[in-house]
Amino acid sequence: PSLKGGGSKMSASDPASHIRVTDNPEDIKSTIKKAYCPAGDLEQNPITSTMRFIIFPRYEKIVIRRNEKFGGDLEFTSIDDFEKQYSDNKLHPVDVKQAVSDYLIELLEPARKYFEKHQDILQAVEKTFEK
Repeated sequence: PSLKGGGSKMSASDPASHIRVTDNPEDIKSTIKKAYCPAGDLEQNPITSTMRFIIFPRYEKIVIRRNEKFGGDLEFTSIDDFEKQYSDNKLHPVDVKQAVSDYLIELLEPARKYFEKHQDILQAVEKTFEK
């Protein structure tokens, strides 16, 4: 789903609707911060979908960092536990968005660094998708 939510589709012309593998960490944080993420709602939620389909399959444990005054960090080893806590409103969307940003930055770093060194390959790929 589009990061803008509401059933909208991703659009290459709208940077707020998606993350590119070449986005720098600041752009990823900014895009995720603005993303649609209704509290307690797992349906049509691009942030919780990102957790389910991209982040959880790649990590044995997910840590949601939270201020101590809000209960401190939470650790999850299953998507079911995460989704239960989220749907019960025990996780704030801001905390989940921060975790998604951090994990996406980590996951995409090797590709971003590769394409920084191989701009010619990136340009060839982009030309292919322009057609």
